[in-house]
Amino acid sequence: MPAQRLDMLRLATRDAEGIEVDEREIHRSGTSYSIDTFRSIRDELGTEVPLVMIVGFDAFTLLETWREWRALTELVHIAVVERPGSDVTGEGFETGSLPPELASCFKERFVDRPLCLHSKPGGMMCCLRLTQLDISSTRIRRMFSDGESPEYLMPTEVIRYVREHGLYGAASN
Repeated sequence: MPAQRLDMLRLATRDAEGIEVDEREIHRSGTSYSIDTFRSIRDELGTEVPLVMIVGFDAFTLLETWREWRALTELVHIAVVERPGSDVTGEGFETGSLPPELASCFKERFVDRPLCLHSKPGGMMCCLRLTQLDISSTRIRRMFSDGESPEYLMPTEVIRYVREHGLYGAASN
């Protein structure tokens, strides 16, 4: 399944200028951790290139459970994408919705403009506001298994791939 997810990611980003699919986690043996991935990327690109990890609000609330999470917040910038129903204000997150240590870290590192992330290699956090669709990978997989089409929720080429390979319980054509 990892190779198929990689194929779908390539299809989804094929026409997205400036986005590169990185395969290192697929080829790494054992458990893969974000800190190891970003250290490897940092080794390749050098210490001055800004790196940004984009995560959804739901994943961000669990950041303290990640391996070496504090080191990760130094190594890269973290851009948090709000999700429908997430507790976000113009100045960032209502930190009461975060674990205390993470809330403190967020307050220390918060910048209100994503363009600020270009000014240094890592260590800042920002919020990204995007047009919100209340979708999730779980919902999309359920749509496939129920015979529904996730049209407009994902690229047509990826929908075709899922169906051709009978993934997520989708009927193959």
